Amino acid sequence: MKKNSFKKLLELLAGGLPLDNAWEQAGFLAKAEAEDALREMASELGKGISTSRPEPAPAAGPVSAGTAAKTVDITGMTISELIVHADGASRGNPGPASAAVVAYDTEGTELTSRAKRLGKATNNGAEYSACILALELAADFGVPSVTIRMDSELVVKQMKGEYKIRNENLAVLAGKVRELAAGFERCVWEHIPRTRNVAADKLANEILDESVETK
Repeated sequence: MKKNSFKKLLELLAGGLPLDNAWEQAGFLAKAEAEDALREMASELGKGISTSRPEPAPAAGPVSAGTAAKTVDITGMTISELIVHADGASRGNPGPASAAVVAYDTEGTELTSRAKRLGKATNNGAEYSACILALELAADFGVPSVTIRMDSELVVKQMKGEYKIRNENLAVLAGKVRELAAGFERCVWEHIPRTRNVAADKLANEILDESVETK
């Protein structure tokens, strides 16, 4: 297998280019060669890569008012695991709030993002709403495994059972999070520094800025 060509092929497919056009740009001599490369990689890694087009996820559909979304068409591949960075923002604590998530595959390629205005909420409430948004996105993709990465140490440790949830409102949101998480074969919670959560943080603040501009 031509590793450089295969890597380029995956990048083109992740960018939404159909396989009929992507194989030649990636440097394969024929479409059949690209298809064989995809099948070979699927066999070697067992990650479910296929040459058939997956059913479109609901994430690609119309976006409701107050929600922003960007979706990459993953042509020719079936994603079995998502890494989702989540962040919540509140200006006032409580105050105008939002939640945002950015999803990646295991190679670090950005696949899709969503953001939602929440109305009035606390910082922690916004963070939990971001958890819900992240798990809903992963459910739309139909993946069995998801890793949620957040810069909120409190929320991560509460979801891992290391901290108790004493606030009643947060307990309700946490219950919804656990309900959604139970739908996956594997759900991992990871705390990361804010410097590694820049994309989700930026998206959460952008949608808040948009809500101010439209008033």
